[in-house]
Amino acid sequence: MDLKDNSVIPVTDDQVNAFAVWVNDYYGGKEEFQLALHNKNRAIIAYYFTTTIFSEEMASAFNKSEQYINVISDKPDILLLQLYRRRLDIKISRTSIELVKRAFPKSEDNQVISDSLKLQRHTVLLRLEHYWQFLGRIPRYAILHQPTETEIAAYVPSVCAICLSTHAMLDTCVTNCGHEFGAKCFREWDFKTCPTCSELCNDVTEFVA
Repeated sequence: MDLKDNSVIPVTDDQVNAFAVWVNDYYGGKEEFQLALHNKNRAIIAYYFTTTIFSEEMASAFNKSEQYINVISDKPDILLLQLYRRRLDIKISRTSIELVKRAFPKSEDNQVISDSLKLQRHTVLLRLEHYWQFLGRIPRYAILHQPTETEIAAYVPSVCAICLSTHAMLDTCVTNCGHEFGAKCFREWDFKTCPTCSELCNDVTEFVA
């Protein structure tokens, strides 16, 4: 497994069994683990992955990237480590979900969540959505900017932190926090936050002809 994608990490049956024991011993059950997984402070889970799930390459990249979290830089080696860190964070989330499914299979008597719990979850999600709308924090692509010939001539391309390549001005976009990416790269970005600084992207300016 390399660092070229955000895919789930393949795990063995032994790793699944060890994971189940660890979750029960440390968290007391899968529900508590899932709560911790959705918490922004996931240091314990990350440590478990670096010591038991990650390959040596992954663990090395994860540990090296630690010092560059929230660091703004245009150095290719730092940008590469930051990209690897984002991919590894995604791998932790996706692989954790797969581990939980395999380590704690649902019994035949508990395959469907009750209608009451489904309703409660739906209500919470609606309230969160309304809250973000109230704050004006729903990400959107609302700004299209047609640059002048002078702006295009003066444009100096920067390295896209997502694909680590440069793009022509008309193929780029700029987030409300001031960071520039390939427009196509950013549309395919899994998150609603800036890949460089993690700021919520409320407004994204795309350059058009």
